Amino acid sequence: MSGDRPDSGTFATPMCVVLLVDDDERVRTAVARMISFLGCTVVTADSVAAARRTCASRPRLDLAIVDVDLGDGLGTDLIDELRDHLGDEAPPFVILSGRQPERRPGGVVQILQKPIGFAELQTLLKAIGRAPPVERSSAAPGRTSLARVAPSMASPVRVLEEPMSPGRRDPRC
Repeated sequence: MSGDRPDSGTFATPMCVVLLVDDDERVRTAVARMISFLGCTVVTADSVAAARRTCASRPRLDLAIVDVDLGDGLGTDLIDELRDHLGDEAPPFVILSGRQPERRPGGVVQILQKPIGFAELQTLLKAIGRAPPVERSSAAPGRTSLARVAPSMASPVRVLEEPMSPGRRDPRC
């Protein structure tokens, strides 16, 4: 297999690489899974220092999603540093946080509030040309949508509708 995907008109490259920086393991894991389901490679970091190391060893990134409050610094400062370090190779940046940042660094294309759901991530990735279109199945009224993705990315992603059971957590993080 050559690794190429059929031309759906939405992919800028066959596979995108997303850097996800968040110090909350639950959020980082949930968001990384959703991004992976959408067909991207996810590289995670839990701190400013870890993000620096990651960027030093992985020069090509298509998108960086960064939390504001990290254990060892501010995500806004990290964005400035990565943008300066990577220069023309710097990806678009998205801030994902539970609060508004005090400032919006250059290169930030969007600020998203936590919790974030599958549809929001998909919209974001589609906007930068990295996610396939979603085909929604018809659902009975009163059902909650849970994002499930077909294992093959050669066809559009299909979102299945399932009822939310009482003990089940919402898929949003």
